[in-house]
Amino acid sequence: MVTITRSLARLLRAVLRKAGLGKSGAQPDAFVHVSTDNDGLRLRVAGPDVVVEYRQPGEFGTAAFVLPVEVLAIIEGRTQEPVSFDASDSGQIAISFAEHGVPQLLARTIDRTAKQPAWPELPATYAENSAELWSALREALATTDREPTRYALNCLQLRGRGDIAATDGHHILIQSGFAFPWVDNLLFPAKSVLGCKELDTDEPVRAGLLSDGRSSGSLSSIVWRAACSLAVSVLIVTIACNRDMRSASLLS
Repeated sequence: MVTITRSLARLLRAVLRKAGLGKSGAQPDAFVHVSTDNDGLRLRVAGPDVVVEYRQPGEFGTAAFVLPVEVLAIIEGRTQEPVSFDASDSGQIAISFAEHGVPQLLARTIDRTAKQPAWPELPATYAENSAELWSALREALATTDREPTRYALNCLQLRGRGDIAATDGHHILIQSGFAFPWVDNLLFPAKSVLGCKELDTDEPVRAGLLSDGRSSGSLSSIVWRAACSLAVSVLIVTIACNRDMRSASLLS
């Protein structure tokens, strides 16, 4: 049996919406991949250019199943009340929780056709920043053009020297004084999950670069660590980036 809180389901659903994963996003048929083992609990959702992963350390029994993202809308809440998932060998999963003190029981068929994505390995090292990096990403997003007529105007440029640059073609915003563990100027799609208020934190925010060129940020005292309410747990956002210097020069 796997147990999470209703408030975690609410937070995860909000972050997934900002990442474009879920019913109203660019990836409406996204699945939550749930797994537990002796290293802890993982909830992971993948899209074509973004992965959101929640990790909770601890020793759990071995379990693995997938659920449609829309299940989160049914079980979410503002309380720490538990939601339990009990998967059977017959391919059924029983979901139990309480709504205003009234026990609720849902039954879902486990979708065995959902593909298991190639989950990214976390970087070995990170560059640590103050919590100001998270709010700076949000300010940069507000400067981009979400319906651009020129390539890269709907991107953020994170420069190896520590700058965040964004433009809508008319105005440019450059914020400096940050640390990134790369030397190039990297372009990131302007995903609303970057800097989202749901993951505001007073904890350090760290950024790392995957070997295939994807940047990973964990959001608590998180790696792009910005979820102060998660305690020792970690919410990780991995976004595909572009090293195209010709495109990057638009922001230079």
